[in-house]
Amino acid sequence: MDIWNWFLTVTGSNDMSSAWYGFWSGFGADLGEFAIVGGLISVYRQHICHARRCWRRGRYQVEGTKYRTCRKHDPSASGEDDDPTAEEIAASYRRARVALHRPHLRGSGHRSERGDEE
Repeated sequence: MDIWNWFLTVTGSNDMSSAWYGFWSGFGADLGEFAIVGGLISVYRQHICHARRCWRRGRYQVEGTKYRTCRKHDPSASGEDDDPTAEEIAASYRRARVALHRPHLRGSGHRSERGDEE
């Protein structure tokens, strides 16, 4: 079996029942899937941070350039990590809960306002 015959058999291109039937029902059917995956990869690459080896989503447009960067690589950012801590989130939740559900307790010094357990 020569190389050409092997290639035609693997790709389904040799005449099985009609011209090219084996190809389009086998290997050729995957060409559309390769195109879809390639398109998704190119769209993804356009929306990630342009800094080298950074896979974060590029949300910030750098002024005066065509580049998009993540929060870590944004040159206009302060450079500090502004993510809230778990304690800050819990305190904010307690304040919002008191303000929304118990407006009569605002400013009363109630223990839920001080952060104590109920």
